[in-house]
Amino acid sequence: MRLHFAEFSNPDEEHFELVIRTASLKVFSYTQDTLPGANFWTPMLAGDSVLIQIRAESVPRAMSFRVDKVAYQSPGGSWESIIEDPDFEEIIKYDKNLDITRVADAVAKLTFFDNGFDSCTGFMISRNRMMTNHHCVSTLEVCETTMAIFDFHIDKLGNEVYGDQYACNKVLVEDYDLDFAVLELQGNPGDKYGFLSFAPQEISRRQKLYIVQHADGQPKQIVKENCRVIDPIADGRVANSDFTHTCDTLGGSSGSPVIGADHRVVGLHHFGINQ
Repeated sequence: MRLHFAEFSNPDEEHFELVIRTASLKVFSYTQDTLPGANFWTPMLAGDSVLIQIRAESVPRAMSFRVDKVAYQSPGGSWESIIEDPDFEEIIKYDKNLDITRVADAVAKLTFFDNGFDSCTGFMISRNRMMTNHHCVSTLEVCETTMAIFDFHIDKLGNEVYGDQYACNKVLVEDYDLDFAVLELQGNPGDKYGFLSFAPQEISRRQKLYIVQHADGQPKQIVKENCRVIDPIADGRVANSDFTHTCDTLGGSSGSPVIGADHRVVGLHHFGINQ
């Protein structure tokens, strides 16, 4: 879930710490110096309950705020992008493959608000720049609600694991026709999680691919089996801007990197096409 704090006011500038504790004992905290503003969304909070505390040397007399919105993500993927049996695999199955692990580290789940709570996928292309789809995040208004969640996966014991979360700082480039956007993230996550490079060569029919993605907003998965190029040239939002593939995806997969055999990006996944 994510919480929205509204009209946070501390007119007497009293020292405080706002602490948000989840059921998994994960703690997020803010002080008067790190509070994002009078109105802000929290990062993603795992679980369905939280404890909110205000800590101070004495009871703040003038402080006030409201938690006016609570957003939950619910499954909503479309099975129209599944070809025959689903080929999704948990990314942990490839933890011994250093090339795939390097690619997967740079991929994150995006949560944001744009006429409702939604999710996509994005991937780092430099120490602080992330690529995703235009139809996911393309305006400053949506960027200000966006969090990139890295290392969100299922571990070997079947438990959900959450890594670091980074806020969107600004939209650097956006292109409707090609359906991509480049975001600047706070905190330089590429220094920790790495970033991906692009393949210079053209793709070819039946070329093998794989996609690391947060399908349906779920923990990180990979589709590698039965994943290949169908048509090297196809129409997207504009003529001859796309290629088609057989890799399984769902809603939430938008913005995922399409990866070639050399583990470099050959495309940006953005929607399904009926064949």
